[in-house]
Amino acid sequence: MSQTLSPFYALAIDIGGTKLAAAVIDERGCVRGTVSTHLVPFGSEGRAEPEALLEIIEQNCRSVDVPLEGIGLSICGNVDEDTGMVPLSPNLHWRYLPFGQMVSERTRLFVAAATDVRMAVLAEAVWGAARGVHYFAWATIGTGYGGYLFLDGKPYRGFHGYAGNFGHATWDEINGAACGCGKPGCVETFVSGPGL
Repeated sequence: MSQTLSPFYALAIDIGGTKLAAAVIDERGCVRGTVSTHLVPFGSEGRAEPEALLEIIEQNCRSVDVPLEGIGLSICGNVDEDTGMVPLSPNLHWRYLPFGQMVSERTRLFVAAATDVRMAVLAEAVWGAARGVHYFAWATIGTGYGGYLFLDGKPYRGFHGYAGNFGHATWDEINGAACGCGKPGCVETFVSGPGL
């Protein structure tokens, strides 16, 4: 006897250091709706503008032709998954911004927020090449540089939730360029897209 899943649609949103990408996905993780890409709007002080991003997210919610059950929000930087708080996103220049809560209040939808690298690891483990694999490491290079470990069948967050955040390990404190996190010589300043 086969079991059929009820249709379930969510908006998957990835906010990176330079772009926002969105797509409607179904309960199997398949893209079912229009994918949109926008440049992340930055203000005059180099900070990503939360209000402008909220407007883009709202437009994406209104443009879909299926009922949405929620939003999966991946954000570059550190994210408290319980609250949706972004304590630090060096590339967006955010500190202690409750962005997950802001999105939920604006859209009136359930929002699951996490760091972008963790979301990528989960997607790879559930639907991608790492399906059925119990141990693997993930590295991503873009505007920033990050990584994550998948140990014993689940993402490893570490004691403080920052395991795998090796983009901000110090490589060359004396001669290294200033990083968006405020420290000089982070690995990210050498290995990220802009660093290369």
